[in-house]
Amino acid sequence: MSTCCRDVQAYHATVTAWMVEMETNVPRGKTLMEDLQSRSSLFIQVNSPHTWTFLSA
Repeated sequence: MSTCCRDVQAYHATVTAWMVEMETNVPRGKTLMEDLQSRSSLFIQVNSPHTWTFLSA
């Protein structure tokens, strides 16, 4: 299997894990803005530079 295919599979697994975490662990706010803030915070945590180091290898 090529390196590109492995990278795509790893990226897909990372995104899928993030989606599951998003739906299960993000507390529901009383307002739409609270929900968006919680989701934005999680998105920023997951997309920090150290998370994507496998793509540069």
